[in-house]
Amino acid sequence: MSLETLISKIKSGVEEYGIMPDPIKASKQVRARVKVKNKEMNCAKAGIAGLAGWFVIAPLTTLAHELGHYITGKMLGYDGEISLGLDRGLYKPDLNPYVENTWEELAINAGGPFVDYILALGCAIGFTKTKNSYLKGLLGTTSVLTATNAIIQSISPTQLSYSDYTNISEQLETLGHSEIGQSLPAIPIAITTACSYIIGKDLYKQYKDYRNLKKIANGVSDKLTDRLDKISTKDQEE
Repeated sequence: MSLETLISKIKSGVEEYGIMPDPIKASKQVRARVKVKNKEMNCAKAGIAGLAGWFVIAPLTTLAHELGHYITGKMLGYDGEISLGLDRGLYKPDLNPYVENTWEELAINAGGPFVDYILALGCAIGFTKTKNSYLKGLLGTTSVLTATNAIIQSISPTQLSYSDYTNISEQLETLGHSEIGQSLPAIPIAITTACSYIIGKDLYKQYKDYRNLKKIANGVSDKLTDRLDKISTKDQEE
């Protein structure tokens, strides 16, 4: 049913209640109510997609991380293989001949975290650009999951058997840049902060729009609101 038809039905039915709203004002209120319901539905869709996609996204982000190592190694002339487990992945480089250039080894180890950063920021920006609720939920979850995982790896290297950040720190120390290695955790923290800001700003804007629409929609009188609900329910049943 078109918005014009809905307004027409409201006008024809409100007289029995003794209410004669201004057509322009009534039109704005009806439009606001429609938008409020749409926003509520879109929010629910995004939440469902984000939660349901968590189990699919986790292994995909792990694969992307390991591909970062693999592609970097390939670009430098080294082969390798990727193995994925239930909770993590592993890239095993074929260092034959063995990597003698520490900068190359450093680049291979940094390839995975670099992909994490690009993925997290790219999904955060995509979150603000897309209008599709399901895709929005997936992009938001991917950004948060990837950025958070990068922080966990960087601040807990001693608890991880194959921490990229531990290897990178050791290689930087070998190259005489130990101070950079010590400050590595600041990078994923900065990336996560940036992603949180981008996503949070977009969510806050949506919340403000929703709150303003609510105010406009609530301007409809109680009797007119009841009438609109009855018409909507009747149309859905038909």
